[in-house]
Amino acid sequence: GRVIFHEGLVGCVRDLIGDSIQWHHSVLHAKPPEQGTPFPMHQDYPFYPHDGPDFVDCLLHLDDAPAESGALRVVPGSHKGGPIHHVLGPDTAPHLPMEEYHPERLESVEIPAKKGDVTFFSYLAVHWSNVNRTNEWRKAVRFGFHSTQMRPVGRAADDPNRIDYENILERN
Repeated sequence: GRVIFHEGLVGCVRDLIGDSIQWHHSVLHAKPPEQGTPFPMHQDYPFYPHDGPDFVDCLLHLDDAPAESGALRVVPGSHKGGPIHHVLGPDTAPHLPMEEYHPERLESVEIPAKKGDVTFFSYLAVHWSNVNRTNEWRKAVRFGFHSTQMRPVGRAADDPNRIDYENILERN
């Protein structure tokens, strides 16, 4: 709770999306050393879709995140385009179609970080990360905040692997 409600963190979120904010989630990210595959280009939107753009992810780095550790990479300006259709399914994490959204086809900017840094980005920003090529774990905690005016968006009644942008749900 001390981090989620830390005035420095909350103040930055308010500067980005306005004064009326709500904490949505916390997730630990851990990239093991010299293992795994890159996480493909995606937006965080399909993981927790809402009916507006005022959703900020805050990545608190628990370790240094140099380029060789598979540091976060972001496609500049991509947050301005709104939600993009993702590949969704029971056996895959949401990701963008690789024919169009691939590191060899789209320019992305690397966001290296030091332990203790916080990276703020829109859940509409297209981002990805490469394999951790170091012999150290790379860990970070992601905190998500959104405007209290936003409502969750549900899946399609006929296809649970499709987000139905018209299916605005009531908040609990």
